[in-house]
Amino acid sequence: MNKTKTELKKIAQLALDSEYGFSPALKEITLLEASSDGTKIYFKVNGKEYNFTSHINTYGDMDTIWVGKGTIEKLQ
Repeated sequence: MNKTKTELKKIAQLALDSEYGFSPALKEITLLEASSDGTKIYFKVNGKEYNFTSHINTYGDMDTIWVGKGTIEKLQ
């Protein structure tokens, strides 16, 4: 399923909160590149670049993207 830009930003926001303890406003997140399913997102917040890489977990008929520890890396 293709994710919208807003959905991709929300995933990035949740991952930042999970890994680093801060949750920037969606307007502060600039998407640079992303997979259509949201499992890979390269983005920038306040001049710092991040790389999010995860996988999809399926529970019954519900698909979720894991945003826990180890899914995000600060690049600069």
